[in-house]
Amino acid sequence: MRDKIREKLEEWEKEKFGLPLDEPIPKDKDRLFYGQKPSSVKLDDWNYIVFGMEELDKSGTNSMDLSGYYFVDIIREDYIDDDTIFELIFAMESINGMKLCKGPCPIDYITKGETNIVCELMRLRFTRPIKRMNINAEN
Repeated sequence: MRDKIREKLEEWEKEKFGLPLDEPIPKDKDRLFYGQKPSSVKLDDWNYIVFGMEELDKSGTNSMDLSGYYFVDIIREDYIDDDTIFELIFAMESINGMKLCKGPCPIDYITKGETNIVCELMRLRFTRPIKRMNINAEN
């Protein structure tokens, strides 16, 4: 599933920045990270996206019902524009079965290093059912 998420987010990133869809994103323009932004990656600005899997949860009454919970963190200097929020929700929900979770999407603020630049961070949470074989079934 994480490969599908990366693919969708890379597609969004290419469209957003006018990059060719059939070519890989150049390393100096790549603003998409899995899990967290590595400290070794130096960016002039703090405008990037981090995605990952948050948890796996038994969601129903039988051993077959699981839900995967995924996150997309948007980090922007100053503020996150509404278009970016809704474009990312649409991109994620275009993955079969993926839905934005009910409830709030947390927003936080940090100061960029030793500057006067405030960055806004927002976490979008998504869920998707996961099918599996019945682990309690007899052979």
